[in-house]
Amino acid sequence: MALEERNGHRYFYSKKRVNGRVVSTYEGKGELAVLLDQFGKLSRAEAEAKAQHEKADFDRETAPAKKLAALLDEQAEHCQLIEDALFLTHGYHKHSRNWRRMRGTT
Repeated sequence: MALEERNGHRYFYSKKRVNGRVVSTYEGKGELAVLLDQFGKLSRAEAEAKAQHEKADFDRETAPAKKLAALLDEQAEHCQLIEDALFLTHGYHKHSRNWRRMRGTT
C-alpha cells in the first residue's frame, strides 16, 4: 500500500502481486488517501506486534525442550569420548570414520 503524490495531490494505491506482476489499485485521494495510509501502517504495526507476541510464546513453550536437547547433546558427546577411549585402548584406530584394528596388535 502506498500514498503517492502526483501534481500536488495525494492518491492512495494498494499494490498486489498477481501472476508475478505488481498490480496497483486506486483506493482514494486527498484526506481519504492519508487516512487509508495511516490505517495501513497501523494494521502492519498490529500484525508485527502479534507476530512478535506469538514468537515469544513459542520460544517460552519450547525453552524446556531446547534445554533438554542441549543436555542430551552434551551426554552424547561424553559417550562418544568414552567410546573413542575404549577403542584406542583396545588397539583400534579410526580410518574414514570407521574403527579398524591396528596391524600387528593382538
